Amino acid sequence: MDSEGLLEKLVCVRLVDHIRKDGKLKALNLVLDKEPSLRYMLEGINPDHRLTVHFSLNYCYRTYTCSALGKKFRWDNKKYGILIPLKSLIESGQVPVNLHSADTFFLSEVSLTDDSRIVNGPNIVEKVKDEMQDMGFEYMDGITFGWRPKYRDQRKILSGLAKELEITSVLHYKTIFGVYERALSTVENWRRAIDWESSDDPEIIEFYNSQGRVLNEAHDKLVGILGFLPNKRMRKEAQKAIRNLESNYSFDNPLFPRKS
Repeated sequence: MDSEGLLEKLVCVRLVDHIRKDGKLKALNLVLDKEPSLRYMLEGINPDHRLTVHFSLNYCYRTYTCSALGKKFRWDNKKYGILIPLKSLIESGQVPVNLHSADTFFLSEVSLTDDSRIVNGPNIVEKVKDEMQDMGFEYMDGITFGWRPKYRDQRKILSGLAKELEITSVLHYKTIFGVYERALSTVENWRRAIDWESSDDPEIIEFYNSQGRVLNEAHDKLVGILGFLPNKRMRKEAQKAIRNLESNYSFDNPLFPRKS
């Protein structure tokens, strides 16, 4: 099987509690009142910094266990399952910025295609499985970090397909969007907890220095990818993220205080 053959067999899956009337799936920074997610609270991410819309491929992303908190967070109890053929999305001009079996995501928003399906009710995972098979797709066994090892050949082809599309093929936290969210949210969380402006603690100063370097890198990479984003909407959202960094933080000061 080559990358084109695999593309024909891929369907994007998203489990949610709310469906928008306009048929659009939007990043949390655009729909904070409609689609809160425990996962973002778990990661310490301010939902206002989430710029991307996430899917798994050909399976339901069910749970995530945080050993530090001793808690399990679930998606398999959501009300709705959304299935969208990946090829249809790409043909409609909606190209993901990352392609991964557990973490395929798009910038800003996704519109449903004509061949999309939505299921709802209890036992949502089983309903998604049945619907997927009815659409002619294989339900692939997956866990938290993607398809199981028995799909190693498909995983390799998927990585090749991402290269052809000139996008990444990793988990979200390894991408520039993950770096942006974590650095920005971590800094803002610490600001609320620490009188950092008057602190002379070398550990705190080094922490902010290191986060400042991360934010500088995030800013430069976001600027760098602008010309490669496939459509105006994506470029607009990336520019919004860049403006957020530039207007709220001073890159001349390693502690990047808020500008008045």
